[in-house]
Amino acid sequence: MRISYKSERELLAVGLFGHSRPGERVEALLRCGRNFSTRTSRGRVVTSAAALAAFTAAISLTPRWIAFAQQTPAARQTPAFEVISVKHNTSNAQTNWGRPVGDRFTAVNTNLKELVALAWKLRTFEVFNAPSWIDSERYDITARASQPNITDENFRLMLQGLLADRFKLTAHRETREETVYALAPAKGGIKAPEAKEGACAPFTPGQPQPPRQPGQPEPPPPCGALNVYPNHLAGYRINTAFLIRGLSELLSRPVLDQTGYAKAFDFNLEFKMEGIAPWEPGGFGRPELSAGTDDGSLPTIFTALQEKLGFTLRTQKAPVEVLVVDHIERPMEN
Repeated sequence: MRISYKSERELLAVGLFGHSRPGERVEALLRCGRNFSTRTSRGRVVTSAAALAAFTAAISLTPRWIAFAQQTPAARQTPAFEVISVKHNTSNAQTNWGRPVGDRFTAVNTNLKELVALAWKLRTFEVFNAPSWIDSERYDITARASQPNITDENFRLMLQGLLADRFKLTAHRETREETVYALAPAKGGIKAPEAKEGACAPFTPGQPQPPRQPGQPEPPPPCGALNVYPNHLAGYRINTAFLIRGLSELLSRPVLDQTGYAKAFDFNLEFKMEGIAPWEPGGFGRPELSAGTDDGSLPTIFTALQEKLGFTLRTQKAPVEVLVVDHIERPMEN
């Protein structure tokens, strides 16, 4: 699995979105105002009764304004997809999903846990109390909105509504005391190599890279990006915020930044998978589990971090916000 991202908003090439806060939701909903006309009827008032007619017209308009004010909350409903198709996928096709294109959102061969995490801007290991089938069963989902150019905030609300409507999902946020990792300087100090000029190429989020033509050399890696895949973690011109994001995905636990290090650096780590647990559906991973099949000549991720970058990972307890699934059902296909 190879993952590249420019920022925390683009981790796993799916554009992980921000936490949905009540204030932000209200602000988004308040944008959906409506215009109305307060003009009176076309009949003209006789000149001799102009003052009285103006007063009467003002009174007649008052109920109209009140009526519009009463209708406004109904008009400000939570945004939702208008047309939704859900089908079970058994094809083993390549998983493909991201934010909407135009008015359409498409997810191919995607497990439901990924979509739940996307809808609440969480990582999959931060989704608790979910049945195992939401991690193993795969679905194709197509949804169409009434208007294009869906904002990130509205997209999360629309995806939450889709999950509630078609999968009967109910869930709540909760803060729990959990075991996390803290990234800190190792004994002997930080030795992360500073970023080198020319070691990477500028990268623009959302802009696809041109295909490499036959015979052309391999292009340099993008600046400000991480490559995360089994036995390998690499980054070019990144800071510790990106590093801990990649470590968190590998270890299935939140990682706190306690390094105090602000410089950009390049790195390339190779390690064995011992200590890196599979992403289990029950919540945070268990890093003490062995992967079973490894190249014994490679260090663990913990040793590689210390030897190459001068960082150490320490376990500690910390409050963590998670999403607890209260209820979810398999969908009726259409």
